Amino acid sequence: MKGEKVLSPRILRGLIFLFWLVTAPAIVQAQNSRASSAASYLERGNQWLEKGEWDRAIDDYDLAIAFDARATAYHNRGIAKQNKGDLAAALSDYNRAIELNPRYVDAYLNRGIIRYGQGERDAAISDFSRVIEINPRDARAWTNRGSARAEQGDFAAAVADFNQVIKLNPRNADA
Repeated sequence: MKGEKVLSPRILRGLIFLFWLVTAPAIVQAQNSRASSAASYLERGNQWLEKGEWDRAIDDYDLAIAFDARATAYHNRGIAKQNKGDLAAALSDYNRAIELNPRYVDAYLNRGIIRYGQGERDAAISDFSRVIEINPRDARAWTNRGSARAEQGDFAAAVADFNQVIKLNPRNADA
């Protein structure tokens, strides 16, 4: 090791700073590109979803998630899977969307609808109640919770939920 030159801390810091100056814009550009790609696949997936092309929508949501795993992509993929009848996979996607965004009202609502359909009334009521906690003006949650409570025989609570729906929207025929 005799005769080797050692970089001074000052020079080393300068080299690190120079490296950062050169690579930082590339890193930012790559992150922006990933987000842009994810948004593009998400949007195209949404278009397939609107057309009822469940498999194509799922393919695009898979790509969106691969680029940037966001709650919306999981939620929307869950809708496509639910429409295909793959309820277990839809529940998994709704659960992931909720993990990523614990205030994702539509994920709770859709998960509650599946649970309600599977006869899991308590779990469905829990999901609908969570929606109401997040957004007390969501008539869909009040309506669904009222229906689940009525099926459980808790008619007083069901009527209270339906009354709330009427307060929110007096023209709601379901209530």
